[in-house]
Amino acid sequence: MSAKKGDDELSRATEALTAAFNDAPSPPPHFEEALETLSDTSTGVGEDELRSRREAFLARLGQGKSVGELLRGRREALDIDIPELSRRSSWRPERVEDLESNRLDLGTVDADRLGMLLVVLGLRGLGVLEEPLRLMARGHLAVYKSTSGPVFGRTRKGVSPADRRRDLQRDVASVDEEATDRQVDRYLRQVTETMEDLS
Repeated sequence: MSAKKGDDELSRATEALTAAFNDAPSPPPHFEEALETLSDTSTGVGEDELRSRREAFLARLGQGKSVGELLRGRREALDIDIPELSRRSSWRPERVEDLESNRLDLGTVDADRLGMLLVVLGLRGLGVLEEPLRLMARGHLAVYKSTSGPVFGRTRKGVSPADRRRDLQRDVASVDEEATDRQVDRYLRQVTETMEDLS
């Protein structure tokens, strides 16, 4: 098969997946499995090119969507209610609700527990969730440059721990971008490893 023909077929497959995604709850059940067809070497397109296109495709699909929106869409597409998901994953229902409404601070969620929840939702990898989860984690797991000492403050009702940490550090310390990136990478890697172990 010529490279041009393989490239055309890959483009058509990508367009078909995009159309299916746009017409279905996000991400629809078995969407990750459908994406595996983009890794089929029979297209004649190199493995690096396939990986690059797949990552770009996933980033485009997750763009503008929050982790909570994607997970709620996935759960609803699988026709699982929150009590059932809670029972299967050993998450408290209110924690699932907080995650779906983007109120849950990832600083209070072990990566292993999040990985387990994602497996219960039938995901085998982060896929479409990776970029939104990375963005969320950057806010929640931010590492601040050291100050002359600890910063204390009272918790206010309706303020998440992540918002409280950010507010306390404002004008006192700045975010250490490199340390935050390492922290986020470590967290996402642990989520992925847990998913792989449980799949």
